[in-house]
Amino acid sequence: MPVYAAVAVSIVAGYLLGSLPWAYLAARRKGIAIGEVDTRIAGTANVFRQVGRRWGVLVFVGDAGKGAAAVALANAVGAEDALALPALAAAMAGHNWPLLGLSRLPGGVGLATLAGGCFGAAWLIALPSMALGVAMIFVLRNTGVGAGFGLALYAVLGFVTGLDLLLMGGLAALGVLVVAWAKVRR
Repeated sequence: MPVYAAVAVSIVAGYLLGSLPWAYLAARRKGIAIGEVDTRIAGTANVFRQVGRRWGVLVFVGDAGKGAAAVALANAVGAEDALALPALAAAMAGHNWPLLGLSRLPGGVGLATLAGGCFGAAWLIALPSMALGVAMIFVLRNTGVGAGFGLALYAVLGFVTGLDLLLMGGLAALGVLVVAWAKVRR
């Protein structure tokens, strides 16, 4: 498949993957309208606070899985390294603005989806980075700042291990956009 077609296919697939509403489904199972409580954001943090820790962890895994799957699929069809970034961005867009809920279903901000994309791009450096990010979220009680610590470690480890600089720059840019979007949505 030509590279431009691989990128196009991975973008569509990424958006569809991103549209899977794990937070909405988990909260609904417990009888909670996640878009109407706390931050009104259908994401991991809101589910963690409003539905419970176990459900929050499951939603994190599901949302992160969307990003990891988007990157893995892009790589599988020939959109490798930095060319997988549009698929991840599309998954994050699908998470924020899901296809199934254009008017009524709330979306999240995409932080867990980004974490999954980082995992899909370089899982070996993503593991300690995600561990640090999650630990700092619990210590600081701030998802944006905690995620920033994780992304910073990812960048350092990526540089040390020779990860593609364009890929790292794209992931960092997506990280900045996610944190900024989270602040705007609140």
